[in-house]
Amino acid sequence: MQDQQEKRISKESRQSAGRKGSVLGIVANASLAATKILIGLLSGALSIFGDGINNLFDALSAFVSLFSFYLAGKPEDREHPFGHARVEYMGSFFIAIMILYVAVSLFWEGIKHTMTPVDVHFSVLQMSLLLLSIAVKVIMAILYTRWGKKLSSNVFLATAADAKSDILATSAILLALILSPIIGIPLDGPFTVVVAILIGKNGVDILRTNYDALLGKALDGKLVSALTKSLLAFPGVLGIHDMIIHDYGPGSRFVTVHVEVDGRKSAMESHELVDRIERSIAETYQVEITIHMDPLQPRTKEVVAMERRITEWVKEQDPRFTIHDFRLITQSKGRNILFDVLIPWDKAIHTEELKQALEQRVHTHYPDDEVLITIDRDLVMHRE
Repeated sequence: MQDQQEKRISKESRQSAGRKGSVLGIVANASLAATKILIGLLSGALSIFGDGINNLFDALSAFVSLFSFYLAGKPEDREHPFGHARVEYMGSFFIAIMILYVAVSLFWEGIKHTMTPVDVHFSVLQMSLLLLSIAVKVIMAILYTRWGKKLSSNVFLATAADAKSDILATSAILLALILSPIIGIPLDGPFTVVVAILIGKNGVDILRTNYDALLGKALDGKLVSALTKSLLAFPGVLGIHDMIIHDYGPGSRFVTVHVEVDGRKSAMESHELVDRIERSIAETYQVEITIHMDPLQPRTKEVVAMERRITEWVKEQDPRFTIHDFRLITQSKGRNILFDVLIPWDKAIHTEELKQALEQRVHTHYPDDEVLITIDRDLVMHRE
């Protein structure tokens, strides 16, 4: 799966692949820009000229990609202890801004040419060159999509999305230039507006994606589910909770999780188990993982019955609520009932009021026991 492959690609390999892909983008887009700008000037077609300017910005974007991969590959330092991988998100953000600039400029020029049409002189050679440019963009879209998924690179995925937008834009321009002499209505201006809207939508989509990545988006549920399944598969793991995943960019994820183990085992045995799990998960999923060990007390009939009863009371508040770290501790001054309640991140509820309500309910049935409840919110917040 992609999440397991992500960091197996070394930083050196990632930089090398990023460098090659960026150079390809510079050369291909610069060539297409020169061709379309020349055709636009010779034919008088603003839509083709604007498409060429868009390709020129694509070439500039490839320079940004090249610089982003270079910075992202830099090692951690004192000011950036988690590395520089998020620079790629910033690079994609900058690409989106440039795309939106081109879209707005083309939109207004298209409006002007719609109001005041200009004669367009189009040849078979020019049409052939535009068809060739579409073929080049199709190849680029395929390659950058493949590289983007393999490297988990937002920059390459943004470039692939831009290439797909260019395919639609150039195809629309061709259609307009073919239909104009047939129907006798100049379509260069209106189709320039259409091209601008397509380009603008692409820029907004890229902007939104990388805004989420920089801000800290909800994770794909596949990674969360896979980690959960793998952790629970280890002999000796009785349960897990409080998983948090921090994403600092491609190949730079940090996981913390609480793992429940048999409290009758010695501290050394449980510690060895946790160490083994950390090594295995880190190697399999290529993440930095820290595990907090939660020893569970022996599951006597009294403990099991009490936990089941309290779980029912908790779920009366909301069926999605769960409990963990349930303990019944006997001390010289009496017994303590301790447990954590996990509530969904989107649950609108006053946690202190929930805590007081549950404490009162437990005290009603166990008046001689001290009750200690912790309310946790599910911070994984993954998207299925």
